[in-house]
Amino acid sequence: MTIPRSAIRVVNLGRIPYGRALQVQQHYIRQHLDSLTCPPDQRPNTLLLCEHRPVYTIGIRQAPYPTEEEERLKGLGADFFRTRRGGLITFHGPGTVTPSSIWAALRRVSAGMFVSWRGL
Repeated sequence: MTIPRSAIRVVNLGRIPYGRALQVQQHYIRQHLDSLTCPPDQRPNTLLLCEHRPVYTIGIRQAPYPTEEEERLKGLGADFFRTRRGGLITFHGPGTVTPSSIWAALRRVSAGMFVSWRGL
């Protein structure tokens, strides 16, 4: 078996706002979904790398995250995003590389930490 020269495309987005990173990720997910009828060696498997200004993300929870706490964190100068992924609360900030992988796995698209297949 020969591994294609460009098996995974690495895209370094640098420091980018969290919301913009989600938009870029959606672009690459759509591009990948559109290519699923192509042979596997022609699909654009992608690894996005970025870092964010201070931001807190909260995932799928049994109870809503307290509005007071959200406002307190925003008051400290951090952005705040509600996401469709698991997890309670996660901090992302400068100096922390956030990877997001987008490739076919078992005939489904895997999209790193931010987006799930069901959410598309």
